Amino acid sequence: MKGFYHKMEKNIKKREIFTEIFLIIIFFPIPSQILGYGVSLYLNEIFIVCFLLVLFYKRNYTINFTGTIKYLFAFLCLNFGGIIVAIVKGNTVNLNVFSGVFRIFLWVLLYNFFLNYLKKEISSLVEISRVLKKTLIIVLLLLLPFIAVELFDLPGKIILEKIYEMSKSGNIFQFYNRIVGPFRNPNFFGVWISIVLIYFLIERLDWKFKVFFLLECLIFIYFSGSRTAFVVSVFSIIFIIFTQNIVNFKISNLRIFLTLAIVFLIVFYLSSRYTDLFYSVRFQSNNLSDWYTLGGRDVLWNQYDELIKENMIIGNGLIKNIDIIFDNIYLQYIFYFGLPGLIILGLFLVKNFLFNLYLIFTNRSDIILLFCLGIQMIIIISGFTIQILDATQISVWYWFALAYIDYYKEKKDNKLSI
Repeated sequence: MKGFYHKMEKNIKKREIFTEIFLIIIFFPIPSQILGYGVSLYLNEIFIVCFLLVLFYKRNYTINFTGTIKYLFAFLCLNFGGIIVAIVKGNTVNLNVFSGVFRIFLWVLLYNFFLNYLKKEISSLVEISRVLKKTLIIVLLLLLPFIAVELFDLPGKIILEKIYEMSKSGNIFQFYNRIVGPFRNPNFFGVWISIVLIYFLIERLDWKFKVFFLLECLIFIYFSGSRTAFVVSVFSIIFIIFTQNIVNFKISNLRIFLTLAIVFLIVFYLSSRYTDLFYSVRFQSNNLSDWYTLGGRDVLWNQYDELIKENMIIGNGLIKNIDIIFDNIYLQYIFYFGLPGLIILGLFLVKNFLFNLYLIFTNRSDIILLFCLGIQMIIIISGFTIQILDATQISVWYWFALAYIDYYKEKKDNKLSI
């Protein structure tokens, strides 16, 4: 009996590792305001890598050489090639250019952590859902007081500003009232919450908890002021509900879609007629021109046209400069690595998305596959206005999604139940 309880306690601790990883990544344990954001970002990633390496050693996790790892190796080659091109072109090369190489190493570890975790620590689909649900509920409940302090400019915000880099944070009493949470950038925060929104939309929960967490997510997205988050939320919700109805039609899915559509139309009508009702400066109708120009990004992107056209084949090389801002992962890859970089990135993203969609049609009851599809859709769309994979707090979701679909494929190929 004693041995049984010991084994049960050990299994619970194994499951908690998943939650710990997310808490470390999201709440950024290295004080970014004290050390400076650039330094703390690198130290945070080093801390996560060290944590994962210890975890791999203690749990006998292995590196799985899947198709995903082969693509990550291709990204590694692109980065080294980009460094060589930059040197040949006479551009200044400093240690910052190796951050991309280190980040790929982090991606490999995150992806393999999730894959090993699913293979060795999880016994069923129900258990995966339970672990995910527990993790996200803990994170959202921890974010609630954080955001309340930030949004309403409560005394505790002074303490948060001494720990986190929050220069882009406002409050509800200001004209600029965007919130960032522990993410530094309101767009990163908004996109992360969009992913969580999708999860609680499709997860089977008691309706009171479901409404509470969905409302929390929607409020957070609204006050993040992130147009990217708003767009990806709308598109992914429509696509997920549409996919749900194709693979497994239910009246309840149709009701959810119609309810959300009515809410959206009401909000759109009110925002166009009564702009003063809308606190968020980013969503007021008098800022519609910003929507058409993608927040002025069109001007930013146009300045790279000539350099991209002149170096279409091999790219401009890996140049790290504070004056070079892309806000677009596709532009970033074609600028650094030329057409080969853009093609590899495009094939990687599209292949994974289509394969995920295929798996959904082969198993209509797996909501985690549906969630993974939502993650991928959000990442792909967000990439047009954010260098999305560079933000570990968001890209961690992508590596979880790829690990899950590769885990699912392996189980399916071996004809094992999930």
